[in-house]
Amino acid sequence: MGASFDTSSGSRRDGGWKPPLVAALRRMAAGDLSGALPHLEQAHRLGPDVPEVCLAYGRELARAGNRLGLDLLERAYRADRTLLSAGAELARQLAAIGELDRARSIADELVCDHPDDALARICRGEIAVDDRRLADAEADATRALNLANDDDKGTRAARALLARCHNQRGIERAESDDFESALFAFRRAADLDPEWSAPLTNMGAAFSRIGKHRRALDLYRQAADVEPDNPLPSFNIGLELIELGEWTTARSRLEHTVGALLASDRRSSSLLAQAHCALARVYRQLGADARAVRALEYASHLVGAGAEIWAELARAHIRCGELSKARRAARIALALAPDSDHVRQAWSEFAGLRARMRARRRNAR
Repeated sequence: MGASFDTSSGSRRDGGWKPPLVAALRRMAAGDLSGALPHLEQAHRLGPDVPEVCLAYGRELARAGNRLGLDLLERAYRADRTLLSAGAELARQLAAIGELDRARSIADELVCDHPDDALARICRGEIAVDDRRLADAEADATRALNLANDDDKGTRAARALLARCHNQRGIERAESDDFESALFAFRRAADLDPEWSAPLTNMGAAFSRIGKHRRALDLYRQAADVEPDNPLPSFNIGLELIELGEWTTARSRLEHTVGALLASDRRSSSLLAQAHCALARVYRQLGADARAVRALEYASHLVGAGAEIWAELARAHIRCGELSKARRAARIALALAPDSDHVRQAWSEFAGLRARMRARRRNAR
């Protein structure tokens, strides 16, 4: 009997993991993440310690919020310190979940190992922005821009990082009421990264704060054109229309914003609650008190609904003569923020309604 031949596609060391990894990367390039995952799982079974496999699989798991992804990214980075993208992805994912000390340590290692690599500098700069160390971030971004040379991708990434630096500096200036400096910083950020809507949105917010509502409205519309899927510019347009007294147009815009938020992957409970509160204000102005109540009831049931929302709901119930519902909402608001003037005013209005209703009952006898 003759010897048998090995017809397998390859050992783990020699690349049995390669075909499924290539298939996964092709699926991801086509935007088919769900179709890529089975291939990534197969590649990981065949090559559990292969750095390239750990990087690809770990990156997708980490982005989905799975802690195993962080372990795989660290395994990839420690196994092959030349695999810069593994270390950069690990640092970014750690920063995203608030582990800034670990993220900063890994980013420093990357720059130490690769001092003349633009990606290492960009990664460390991004962590520095998250850590509010803007001077350090700007230094890394400037160095990365010089290192990128003719690399379009590296240049865009470095400019985007510089834009983040200027945008954050603008926010800090605006919070200090230095609006002239804030507007300059936001404009610089917008020029550096024209495909990012945040600087335009923030310029609009700064103009709104100084009472230039038409200018703010124009900037919010520009921001919405840059990123049509971002609900924040649309929400701010609605608020600005309220400031300008354009109630019917504001209603249309805010209803559109709420619908977009409910359908969006970028949904924020806080923004959704604010949009419903703004919409309730519009409904009240237009005489639709029942709709205002429904909007505020929806907002009050969202995670993190604050005392002001409950106070507004109490007032809405008061306007509709709903004593028991007004009492419940006012009590919740008072429990959340007993020292708030806004909440105390709502409780005072509830007490006034209760006194009037009791007086009516006495007179009816």
